[in-house]
Amino acid sequence: MHTIKQLANWKTILPLFTIFILFSFYLFPKYQAKINLIAGIEIQSLDARFTYSNNDVIALFDTITTEGRQLYFFISSQLDAFYPLVYGLLLFFIILNLTRNLSGKWFYISFIPFISILFDYLENIHVQNLLTNYPSISTSMVKSSALMTQLKWSFFSLSLLIVLVFFIFLGLKKIRSQYITSSSK
Repeated sequence: MHTIKQLANWKTILPLFTIFILFSFYLFPKYQAKINLIAGIEIQSLDARFTYSNNDVIALFDTITTEGRQLYFFISSQLDAFYPLVYGLLLFFIILNLTRNLSGKWFYISFIPFISILFDYLENIHVQNLLTNYPSISTSMVKSSALMTQLKWSFFSLSLLIVLVFFIFLGLKKIRSQYITSSSK
């Protein structure tokens, strides 16, 4: 536990943040633009939605055609194989860094991003399954995939909320201590 806490520093967080930015603002938009070009319209991938229905999946897969589905499979199986690990570790180390001076039980809250990683990988497997089996996809396949997507986004959002709450808490604590220090002089 102590060794992991030692890794929760800006020397670890900054490279992860840089890779996160690379994925979020270069790689995914680049491939999204390629799928949009193939489809002839701007589409939203299943991964980027909070939920979707059988009709949504069929409409999306029809719109992006075989070429787009092949590209989507590549994105889901290759690029998105690394991204969950990047954002999950980034959030883990940020939360761990923010909670490092708190009592032992707070340590465990830093593991919540790993739940998001798990559901992201399960979502990827489900999306790849949908792409592979298209057009023979069942409602239960879509519901299962959509559930993984919802759980991924829920735990990702919870992780972001934890970061935000601790930033606010620590910011207020620092302001309070500076106020007390300056008032006592």
